[in-house]
Amino acid sequence: MAADRDELRAALDALATGRTPLVPPREEQTGKVAFVFAGHGGQWPGMGVELMAGSDAFREELARIDEAVRRHVGWSVLNVLRAPEEIAPLDRTEFLQPVLFAVNAALAAAWRALGITPDAVIGHSLGEIAAAYSAGALTLDAAVTVVTRRAQAVVPLAGKGGMLSVELPRAQVEELLAPYADGCSSRRSTARTPPPSRATPRHWPRCSTDSRSGRSPPGDCRRRSPRTPL
Repeated sequence: MAADRDELRAALDALATGRTPLVPPREEQTGKVAFVFAGHGGQWPGMGVELMAGSDAFREELARIDEAVRRHVGWSVLNVLRAPEEIAPLDRTEFLQPVLFAVNAALAAAWRALGITPDAVIGHSLGEIAAAYSAGALTLDAAVTVVTRRAQAVVPLAGKGGMLSVELPRAQVEELLAPYADGCSSRRSTARTPPPSRATPRHWPRCSTDSRSGRSPPGDCRRRSPRTPL
């Protein structure tokens, strides 16, 4: 437990350097371990770079995935991760999806190298591919085939819509969108996300909301709408 980010980093540094000993596991510990793989939205420029230097398992798995991605689409995951923020193409779907898969899969390898083996895996959206690969349901080549073709399939939709996350009840969001129904009723959709008090409107440029609690996730295309079936 830590009160803030700095305290957490200090505690982790002390653990990594051996200044704080590992607490031995208690025999009475119960429960199982699950690896949960996220979808879009958690990326940032430079992610994974420090871990590449500190974890052999993470670095080696990334290198394997990088080689597979190169074979399929001709560009390097490692180069994208190491690119300066001003030129990193993480806002482009065709690069973002394979990179997120690679980081997710490499993180799983890093955890396993530390002796943490999952009893179950689960993924959301894009994370389903990493979960299937981690569970052995997909080979590396099959997983990279799926994620690169999935990314390329949505490229024609880039720039033609948007996504807005709104922390309001669905009924209230629908009410806010109602004035735009005539102009874009066939071109926007609203999807409920848990918990039930939240709703996520995915809409085309002519649609908007008057909510002050909205946030547009990073990315160049809308997801989870009828026009994005992947």
